[in-house]
Amino acid sequence: MRSPRILRGVSLLVLGGLLGACTLVMPAAPAVTPDLNAVNTAAAATIRAMASQTPPPADTALPTETPAVTLTLPPADTATPLPPTATSTVVSTCDRAEFVTDVQVKDGDVFAPNTSFTKIWRMKNVGTCTWSSRYSLVFVSGERMNGPESKALGASVAPGQTIDLSLALKAPAATGTYQGYWQLRNASGIAFGIGADGLTPFWVTIRVSTTGSTTVAGGPTRTPTPKAVDEVVYNFVKKYCDAAWSTGSGDLPCPGTEGDEDGFIVKLSNPELEGGRVENESALWTEPEHTDGGRISGVFPSFEVKSGDRFRAVIGCLDGADACDVLFKLQYKIGSGDTKTLEDWNEDYDGEFRKIDLDLSILAGKKVKFILTVKEAGDYDEPSAFWLSPRIMR
Repeated sequence: MRSPRILRGVSLLVLGGLLGACTLVMPAAPAVTPDLNAVNTAAAATIRAMASQTPPPADTALPTETPAVTLTLPPADTATPLPPTATSTVVSTCDRAEFVTDVQVKDGDVFAPNTSFTKIWRMKNVGTCTWSSRYSLVFVSGERMNGPESKALGASVAPGQTIDLSLALKAPAATGTYQGYWQLRNASGIAFGIGADGLTPFWVTIRVSTTGSTTVAGGPTRTPTPKAVDEVVYNFVKKYCDAAWSTGSGDLPCPGTEGDEDGFIVKLSNPELEGGRVENESALWTEPEHTDGGRISGVFPSFEVKSGDRFRAVIGCLDGADACDVLFKLQYKIGSGDTKTLEDWNEDYDGEFRKIDLDLSILAGKKVKFILTVKEAGDYDEPSAFWLSPRIMR
């Protein structure tokens, strides 16, 4: 007969084995769908717990991650424009001038009130660009002395060449010292001048006095020598019909008729020069006969030349005469002698024109018949050549 204690132990072992077997063969628990509200609540609790944690010591380096930043750009048509960027002035070597001398009217010369005079500077082109006829002399500041706001050069000046810049001015009515500042301006409208930076204006300084004398600083009172002022002593435009005009076709009437196939001479009050520039000075339109190599000449009455007299004019082609190619000649004859040429110049339609300033001193003391001649350089094609304000200055 077995003991009751042994039977109880065996029973416990058998029961434990059965329970273990049941655990090993239990099927997997079914999937549970998470409760989103519960998840969010748990996440919030986690963040609060992290925020309440004590931060690590300062000397403990923790890796950090920079959060990505997304930029939202406005539409292209709503962008706010940026303010203009300030730029510094760049000193150009293209356009630079150098003062050579005061040809006429020195600093401090004295004039009576309301006296007209001509100021002339001699300037040298020390830049790298040619000054075309579209460059101009412009007023900058100070006393303008009744001068123009601007005046075209009327000629081309290559680097290294000089030009005499002249202005017709008038002394103010009140006594005192007056100074006006001027610069040059290129075809793009950019002003330039003299000096190391190529921007310094040049000037004219006069004194206006009713006494005819002035005091020189640090010296005695002196009486100035009256200043000679250039004046026109012979105006070819005003006397153009006093000349005998002719072409290869014979003598011409004066004034002529524009378009005459035998050639013509016409006075233009406001000529439009090549490039579209309109002048306020008169010009002579000299057209040869309509044939290849044609020419037109005007022989003016005798004129007695004096030392220092100068012939001045501007020559070229009228606007629109794009086939213009001519030879201008300033000729002369004395008495019944042969016709001689003082100077000649070839001009074609290049958007520019030529300024002439010719010394006539070699003819001083002689009575001279001056001749204005224009000759077609090639095939005839309406050259439309002009002489703008031809004159003799003294």
